[in-house]
Amino acid sequence: MDTAAFIGIDWGTTNLRGWLVDSAGTPLDSRSSGDGMGGLAATRFPDALDRLTSGWPDLPILACGMVGARQGWIEAPYVPSPASAATLAEGLVSAPGRTDVLIVPGVAMHDGAGRLVDVMRGEETQAVGVAAGDDKLLICPGTHSKWIETRQGQVRGFQTFMTGELNALLGRQSVLRHSVAAEASQSPAFTAAVQEMLDGASLGGALFSIRVGGLDGRLSPQDAASRLSGLIIGSEVADGVARFGIRPVSLIGDQALSAFYASALATAGYTELEFLDAALAVCRGLARIRRSGP
Repeated sequence: MDTAAFIGIDWGTTNLRGWLVDSAGTPLDSRSSGDGMGGLAATRFPDALDRLTSGWPDLPILACGMVGARQGWIEAPYVPSPASAATLAEGLVSAPGRTDVLIVPGVAMHDGAGRLVDVMRGEETQAVGVAAGDDKLLICPGTHSKWIETRQGQVRGFQTFMTGELNALLGRQSVLRHSVAAEASQSPAFTAAVQEMLDGASLGGALFSIRVGGLDGRLSPQDAASRLSGLIIGSEVADGVARFGIRPVSLIGDQALSAFYASALATAGYTELEFLDAALAVCRGLARIRRSGP
């Protein structure tokens, strides 16, 4: 039977996930809770972690994600890109009062003048988990979607898109909420919206067409939701094409959301797509960071 070597933690803003992980990065058992970083005061992190890991073996704990943000348990300062598993291992920070808990830093990207242009926390661990020695273009859909370019196992260039957050805000809090009253689907309305963005349409102008289409009955609530999703994801994909080009892509994340991205990417001409399991990517990344440490 495989033996756990450490406990891996992915601590996001809304959720806490943990795994018993063997030395190769294979998850042997998993748990999750709603104790995300966004709902915890700094003094409550130890209890939330202890609840999640109760009954598991007493093993070293390696955590990534927003737990290391300035608003998290303790700040794990960003390391600069290009960043490898070894770079991330050098930036590990111990949790306050917990010598058994190490927190992975995020990655920051700067321009030629040294100005900060983008950051990530959590996705860097997935990237080093799936791209050891390979040149890849990774897309991590989500609230803040990431496009990540890796070379020889290093995180090189990347770009963040506020796609999921923008979709939620517009669908729930803007004037479009009166038109968008159903779940989006990969319908012709979605595909047509993606194509509009690829053809260079203005996102601001196209978005208001959802309101107009709802008023005169041309757009059903579901088609309105699908059009909103298509416009925002399509805008992201159009920008991604311009920056990273069309080449093989690995999608890491929720299967349902990844399917929307796969549809949009196919419309843009991406024909080589693979789907990677996010939990496995995290566990393998944490294992590689751990092996690269002192």
